[in-house]
Amino acid sequence: MLTINIDPVLIHLGPFAISWYGLAVGTAILVGIWLTSSEAARKGLPTEQVSDMMLWIALGGIVGARLLFVLDRWPFFAANPSQIIAIQTGGLSIMGAILSGGLVAGILAWRQRLPLRRLFDAAAPGLILGQAIGRLGCLVTGDTLGKPTDGSWGIVYLNPGSHAPALGVAYQPAFFYEQLWDLLVFAIL
Repeated sequence: MLTINIDPVLIHLGPFAISWYGLAVGTAILVGIWLTSSEAARKGLPTEQVSDMMLWIALGGIVGARLLFVLDRWPFFAANPSQIIAIQTGGLSIMGAILSGGLVAGILAWRQRLPLRRLFDAAAPGLILGQAIGRLGCLVTGDTLGKPTDGSWGIVYLNPGSHAPALGVAYQPAFFYEQLWDLLVFAIL
């Protein structure tokens, strides 16, 4: 059993805060961009054009990640519209990031006459490795947990800032299982 008693907020900077999850997601994006750029060069894509696209794809992914999260929890956000853009409070969806980032990549590739299949092929390893890195943030925040467990395998959260449904209860680390899957897929790619 692993016990976590870490504040999910890494640093408070006046009214702003940097969370462990935000650090993990930021690191995941940077690693994904680096690996995609490397793979693009290996696959004979024009690296300058691909590198120029990365910022727009990442921004599109972040917007889509928040949008799908908001839509998935619409009753809450309809009652609290000021929270829709409060991304600092958490709430991203990897599926929204993949869909909207892919859409932005498709539009940019079409406009620049780049081969979309090769671009997506170059992006796949960076995307899945980025997903594995991003899940490290879930370890600290208590996000993406499975069901409670009474076995020796589980994670107990004690910090009141965690997203765990209840403090002091052992949960299956669903994020860890996904992370293992992500790393397996990355190794295959």
